[in-house]
Amino acid sequence: MNKNRTKLFFRKRIRKTKQNAEVVQEATVNTVDKHVVRRWGKLRDVRRFVIGWLALVLILSLGVWLQGANLKAYYSEETPAYGGTYFEGLTGKFTSLNPIFAVSSADSSVAKLTFSSLLKYDNQNELVGDLATAWSVDKDEVVYTVILRDDVYWHDGEKFTADDVVFTYQAIQQPETKSPLADSWKGIEIQAVDDYTVSFSLPNPYTPFLHSLTNGIIPRHLLSEVPYSELRSNKFNLEPIGSGPFVFDRLIIGDEISQAILVRNENYYAGTPYLKEFVVEAYSDHEQMLNAFKKGELSAATALRTFELESINEMKSSNVVNFPLFNQVFIFLNNSDPLLKDSEIRRALSYATDRRAVFAALDSNYPISDSSLIRGQLGYDDQLTQPKHDAGKANEILDKAGWKKGEDGIRTKGDQRLEINIVSQGSDEYPIVLSEIQKSWGEVGIATTLDFIDEQDFTSNNVAPHNYQALAFGITQGVSPDVFVYWHSSQAVKNGFNFSNYKSAKSDIALEAGRTRSDPGLREEKYKTFLEEWINDNPAIALYRPVFNYALRGSIKGVIPHDISTPIDRFNNVVDWSKNTELTDKEL
Repeated sequence: MNKNRTKLFFRKRIRKTKQNAEVVQEATVNTVDKHVVRRWGKLRDVRRFVIGWLALVLILSLGVWLQGANLKAYYSEETPAYGGTYFEGLTGKFTSLNPIFAVSSADSSVAKLTFSSLLKYDNQNELVGDLATAWSVDKDEVVYTVILRDDVYWHDGEKFTADDVVFTYQAIQQPETKSPLADSWKGIEIQAVDDYTVSFSLPNPYTPFLHSLTNGIIPRHLLSEVPYSELRSNKFNLEPIGSGPFVFDRLIIGDEISQAILVRNENYYAGTPYLKEFVVEAYSDHEQMLNAFKKGELSAATALRTFELESINEMKSSNVVNFPLFNQVFIFLNNSDPLLKDSEIRRALSYATDRRAVFAALDSNYPISDSSLIRGQLGYDDQLTQPKHDAGKANEILDKAGWKKGEDGIRTKGDQRLEINIVSQGSDEYPIVLSEIQKSWGEVGIATTLDFIDEQDFTSNNVAPHNYQALAFGITQGVSPDVFVYWHSSQAVKNGFNFSNYKSAKSDIALEAGRTRSDPGLREEKYKTFLEEWINDNPAIALYRPVFNYALRGSIKGVIPHDISTPIDRFNNVVDWSKNTELTDKEL
């Protein structure tokens, strides 16, 4: 009985559920029919209105997005970020990374990155403190006192003190050390006044002395027990420990490519460098280095030649930074030569030289020179410069001096032919430059022959013994206007740097005074006297200033083009170089 009642109960529940489902289904159909099907026709009638509103919403959304992007650019900026490995390529090999021995491009670059100096140049070529915080000179201008930082540590954790400075310069002075810096330190006494004060006593006043304090300082605690005669061969030279922005990690020597791997100094007193690693790659072949840069294997390539610049600038994500050097290229006229000792011929050559043609041949990349001093140096005077190209004036001078043009266009005087031989190197831009000189001199009847000598023989056989009639050669002048070694009569000797064999008592007195006076106004007057005599005598012909061409690939930040004293001075602000960037809020 109960069983039948249960079955009947479930049948009623199932029947009721089906009825409810049918009601819901019918209601759903009626709702769809009422609110969708019946209104579809009306919706089609207002579709333009709907589309218009949708378009407006889309435009407004896009506007909001663009405004946000613009505001982001206004309120934020791309700034350097920490990290990244920087690969710099150069030509040469590693022999000594010790700054008191480093001479080659490879050695000097690593030494500059690894070691600190007392002073360095800023981007305006003003001397600023590095390891030094202050300096002064006594009333007699012979004793310089330098105050040192007290927060500097060597890469091995030892504290830097005045003893390190004294040890460095006394080591340089020793003949047994054979440092290339020795000549600049003859007769100078160095003493530690206390742990962070050093005094330098000069035998005579020498105003440019502070420029001598830009070389790296080496650690006394690691090298004081090494005999001076063994310093050059000590293992320290290939495993250096400095106090600079980068710490030497390891050296990998290869047959064609060698690497010096440096890591940033996290405790660098002047601020942590952005770059995590700096790798200096030394190639045995310049072309190989350039190809590695073009393949993207290098962040930078150094010392590019003029004819290579166009292809670099055409590459995507690459550019060339130009660092004009405080150097000059001259044609030194041997004043002892039977022909060139005649000042009128030298004056005619000066007028005959077309510097603009040289400028154009070098793709307008190198600044023109027109004086024994460099524009921007103390004493340079744009009213005391060599004459601009004037073939008519050159012809007039030579005609008056009795040099007559023959049928071949070359001048003669009696049996003597007006012919000048220029000796130079076959590398770099010299063949390009001298071909232009040959043309401009030829236009006024001067025959010019060119001899390009192998670099190894050039110095020993020609430059050192002054074995030439005319010499095309570049000299390093530096920021200081002291050009004593290049133009003073005492330097007109074998192995001397007065390559013109120029002798003038008036110039000698002015040059001597210019390097011993501290007052800028007085020094300027002395150099003006020197320039007047030099321009009148024309012992050489100034051509142009060399440029250190530095190619960068990728988004390298912080490398600022400016005039530099030597190529390694490109690293003076290396702590600011970065490979990575990030967006940060601007300070408004």
